[in-house]
Formats: sequence, structure tokens, C-alpha cells
Amino acid sequence: MLALVLSGPPPAMAQNAAITTDQVDAAILIDTEIAAPGSEVRVAIRQTLADGWHTYWKNPGDSGAPTEVDWTLPDGVSAGPLRWPTPERIPYPPLINYGYSGSATLLTSLTVPQDWPAGEPVEADLAINWLVCSDICIPQSGAVRLSIPTGPEAEPDSAVAFTFLNAERALPTVVDWPAGLEADGDRLVLTVEPDDVDPGSLREAYFFPAEWGVVDHSAAQELDVRDGRLVLALAPDGKAASLDDSPVAGVLALTDDSGKRTGYAIGNPDASLTTPAEQTNVAALPAAPATPPASAAGSGPDGGSTAPGGGATPGLLRAIVFAFLGGLILNLMPCVFPVLALKAVSFAGHSHEAAPRRIAQGLSYTAGILLSFLALAGALLAIKSGGTAAGWGFQLQQPLVVAALAYLLVLVGLNLSGVFEIGLGLTRTGNVVHGRSGLSGSFLTGVLAAVVATPCTAPFMAVAIGFALTQGTAVTLAVFTALGLGLALPFLLISSVPALGHALPKPGAWMIRLRQVLAFPIFATAAWLIWVLAQQAGVDAMFAALIGCVVLAFAAWLFGLSQGELKRGRRIAAAAAVLGLLAAVGLLAPTLTGTAGPAVAAPGTDPAGDQAPLTRLAALRDEGKPVFLNVTAAWCITCKVNENVAFGSRFEDALVRNDVTYLTADWTRRDPDITRLLERHGRAGVPLYLVYPAGSGTPEVLPQILTEGLVVKAIEKAGAPRS
Repeated sequence: MLALVLSGPPPAMAQNAAITTDQVDAAILIDTEIAAPGSEVRVAIRQTLADGWHTYWKNPGDSGAPTEVDWTLPDGVSAGPLRWPTPERIPYPPLINYGYSGSATLLTSLTVPQDWPAGEPVEADLAINWLVCSDICIPQSGAVRLSIPTGPEAEPDSAVAFTFLNAERALPTVVDWPAGLEADGDRLVLTVEPDDVDPGSLREAYFFPAEWGVVDHSAAQELDVRDGRLVLALAPDGKAASLDDSPVAGVLALTDDSGKRTGYAIGNPDASLTTPAEQTNVAALPAAPATPPASAAGSGPDGGSTAPGGGATPGLLRAIVFAFLGGLILNLMPCVFPVLALKAVSFAGHSHEAAPRRIAQGLSYTAGILLSFLALAGALLAIKSGGTAAGWGFQLQQPLVVAALAYLLVLVGLNLSGVFEIGLGLTRTGNVVHGRSGLSGSFLTGVLAAVVATPCTAPFMAVAIGFALTQGTAVTLAVFTALGLGLALPFLLISSVPALGHALPKPGAWMIRLRQVLAFPIFATAAWLIWVLAQQAGVDAMFAALIGCVVLAFAAWLFGLSQGELKRGRRIAAAAAVLGLLAAVGLLAPTLTGTAGPAVAAPGTDPAGDQAPLTRLAALRDEGKPVFLNVTAAWCITCKVNENVAFGSRFEDALVRNDVTYLTADWTRRDPDITRLLERHGRAGVPLYLVYPAGSGTPEVLPQILTEGLVVKAIEKAGAPRS
């Protein structure tokens, strides 16, 4: 868990603060003891990194994510842009990343308005997110509050003056040298005319492009001097044809014969595009730095960047829209539909009631969904704040959670079958449950809908959730709220709009029969979860869970007897039901605490050999072989539907015909390497389908919903046809 050290503001001087983790000590400093109205206050974020760890520049190179800052400021106070020191190259063969090791100081500023009352402190909240990497990558974050005293005259803080002086020196010098970047056949040529540097004294030059996707970061850069001009031969990265008239933007680092290295910001030094998630080359190392850059302010009209599947990694607004659409589509996914059909029966039963009562039902159902999704978002944030990678559906990687969910669905199915009654259903006389149980039933149905939705990933969801989990708490909660609202919307509308409610069939005996029929897809879902449990914890765990389901059914039957017409033995039946429930839970303990071995290969391993899929992927890509990578999980219903629909004979023939290797990365149980692979492509969960072309090109990211034709077309595009 991150240790956030927030220092309190001394009463007579400006506040400095720190965010401390095991890998990074981030000191937040301000350059003044007292700020005058109308003045600018410089702010330094000084990152001191543990040995072997690094953070990233605004363009992180082949992988990684830049540090991001988010201010919450009082009215009238404004924040300046983030200013980055000259980066260094961080090799992870065959990748090259751009960032900082040892220490680095990022600069920004706050401007106090001219009409700010002198003597009233400026209270500013600063949230910082960064990715720190070594052999593994850990997303980290923290927040501090700065309290800056004000007065009629500014008073600089001499204690931090040297820190700010060194930070300014580390920034690239902004120059107006004539510079051009042109495509020349299969390479790019950067030409710079320096007016105060002797080209003959240079030992090395290296260009750090501000934009991602222009230069191949891992390729060598060859320096030549022609007529006083610096000429760098660069390898393009897929966009050379469109660069003829493009302005140059980046940092040119020059090293002279004495070894002194100086950075120069040429072109537009503030230009910055974040990494298109679908273009990030992740084949090289399973433990290579992990996530693609989150969308950064200034990277587009709304802060967005390119996203998986050719879409857009959204800014906040688009992320919310995507999450809402994804939640709406979840209503049609196979994991959620049986529960929603149950809710439709319930709403039909309430259609004769007064409007306030119907609206209350819809709001209760919506509340159940929203609270469940917010709880899930909170759990994800807590896990990630501790340095552990997690994503959508992460809880289903735990055998105990899978078994508990199977038990829950067995109980729901038995309730629908009429074995016992509890607020979700109809009374034994066929009337709709009234009173408080009806509202609580709607709430619990919302909870159940949210829970069973987690094995599914609808279109739009992956991009939105992947974005949300790279942002701060407020953004993550906003995106998950939008997701919940999308899932709840159909029944919220039915309950709130009288015309829609009246369109439902009138209550009748058909509701009891349909309710009983709906028990069977619920039982089928429970059976599937027991199968998932077998993949995770072995056949012994599966057998124990099956016996537990039998005991659970017996306990439910006893509970039903205690609710029935028995005049004697009611308490005995209820007590026996409780004992049966405890016995069912107890049956899981021995097999879910480590005594049962897995029935399948450990996550990340290749059952056909001793090589992990991601390791094999790296080897195949080094050879230039085309690869179809399926990142999946046994508990992912969307994955299984896709595999049955799209991975048929035409798919297999296309693999053979185009000499494409098919690999599966199994995320059924927690695997940090696979989690990092997902994060590198802006995803928070499975499925993820990557099609790597022959040669050294970047992978194509396929949609979450596949067709056989779409998959075959992608394979043919990527493959190397056999003669």
C-alpha cells in the first residue's frame, strides 16, 4: 500500500509536501514563502527514485506512461503547463523508453490573481499519477494540499532556491533554430541549423520526438554534419508519408567532445501526443515497462489520444459516454440477460401500481447497480494503490469468489423455482410482493445484475475502463457510475415513463411459469462457474463445490419448509437450514486454501511446452513471425462466445494458410504479466485480441465482439502466405 506523507502547513511560511512510496520519493516544493497578488509561484515536483527504477517523459517511447498532475484550485488561481527536464534513453531491448532514473524535477506554476486579498492563503490541491518501472511496472499516485500564504510583497524561499536553479538548468533550452523533418525513401531526415553550437565539436546527437508514432524509438540515429547543419538519419514509425509539411517538435540532446550533454527544445516544445494504445509494441518482454500513456492534457481537443481498435482513448467526457454505452449494451450480454428477464417479470407485476411506487422500484434497482459498481471501483483503486495490477473482472480470478458466486446463483435459481421465498420473487398466492420487500428485492436484483455482469465485456467498455484505471479517483468513480447508469437505464425508463410501463403484459399466472423457467439459465450459469473453479483450483475443488451445492439445495428446501404451512418443527427446520448453509460453506475451505493443486497449467505458461505464451510471443516477434494472440479467461463469457463463433474451421485454415502462430494468454487466475499486457493496450480486462503482422509492424487490436470473417481478414492482412 502506498504511504502518502502529507505534511501540514506551518503557520508562517508556504507549505511543502511529499508523496512517498517504496520506489519514489516525490517532494512538492514552492519557491516562495509569501506570494503577492498578481505574482506567479513556481512549483517543483522532485522525484527521487530507488536504484534500478525509472519514471517517464511526456513521450515515454515504446512503452510506459508519463507523469500526470491534476490541480484543484480556488477561483481565479490558474496553473501553468508541466515543464519536463531533458529525458534520457532507457533501453529494454528491443524497446527504447524515454524517462528518468536517479532523480528528476518537473516544474509547473500557479498564478495568483491581481485581486486576491493579501493575507488570505491560497489553498491548492495537487493529485499526481506516475508509472514507475524496473523489471515490473507499478502505477502509483498521491495527493497533497499546498497552503501558500499571501502578502503585499512576495518573499522568495531561499531554502529551495538551489533546487529550482538546478531544475531550470535541467530543462531543454528553447531555441528558434531552423529545423525540418522530411521523409526520404524508407527513412526520415532531421535537419537543424544551430546558430550558437559548433557542429564539429559534437560527439553525439539524439532527437526525442514530442509526438509518438513519428520516429522508431529503438532505431539508431546517425549524425552527419553538412555545411554547418546537423543532419540526423532516423527510422520512421508508420507516419513518414504524412510528414513532408509537418513541423518539428521535440528535444535535441547534443553531447560535445568533453561529454557535456545539453538539451534544446526545437519546433513547438510543448507539443505532445500520447501513445496510440493499439500501436504499442508489447512483444518484446513480459516484464517490460507496462502501460501505454494515459491521455494527457493538451493531447487533443478534449485531452484524448488514439485508442485500441482505431478508436480514441477518451478524455473524461468521451470515457463517460463510452462507459454509458457499454453499460447499455451489457443488458444484451449472455451473463446479464437472465437476471434482466427476471426483472422484466417483476416490473410487469408492478405495472398496475401508482407511478411513485413504480419509480421507487426503478430507483431501488438503479441504486443496487450503482452501489455495486462503485464498490467494485473502490476495490480496484485500493488494489492498484498498493502497487498490484488489477482490472475488470479481477475478483473472478479468486476461486473463493467464483465458488461463492456459484452458490449465490444456485440460491437464486432455487428461489425462482419456488423452493423458498425471499424478497426477489412472487408470493405463494401469485401476487406481487408488496411493501418493503419489493423495494429491497429491486435493490438486490440490481446488485445481482452488477455482479453477474463482471464476466462480460461489452463494446466501448474496455476503452472507458482502461482509461479510468489510469486516472485519479474522481475520474474512475465517474466512469463506473456512467457504466452503472447505462446498465440500469432500460428498467429505470420503464419504471419512470408510464407509456413504457403500460406496454408490458398484464400480471397473471404466466409470471409464475416464466419465473420458474428463468431458473434454468441461472442454474446453467452456476454450472459454468463450477467449471471455471475447476480450471482455477482443480477437480477436488470442483467436487467439493458440487457437494456444497447439493447441501445448499437441501438447506434451501428446509428453509422453504420453515416458511410453509408447518405448525410444528418450524424452528427446527430453520435451524437445520442454517446448519446446512454452514456445511456448504465449510466444504469449500480445504480445497480453496491451497491443499488442492491446479488442474491446468499455471497462468502464463504454455501447456504444450515449458515456455510462457508471452515469452514465446517475444521469440516469434524477434523472428518476424506473424502471431494471433488471444488474451482470455475461463470466466469471461464474452471470450467463450467469441471463440465459439469466430474460431472455427475458416479461422484455423487461415492460420495455416498464412503461417500465423496462434497463442493464448490465460488470465483465469491472476497473472501480473498478462495484466501489464492489458494495461499496455489501454485495457482493464479481457478479451483482448492482438494480431501481429509479419516483420516488425505493430499489432492490430480487434474489437471485443468478433465474427469469423473479421478474424480471417485480420489474419490474411498480417500473415505471410505460403507459396
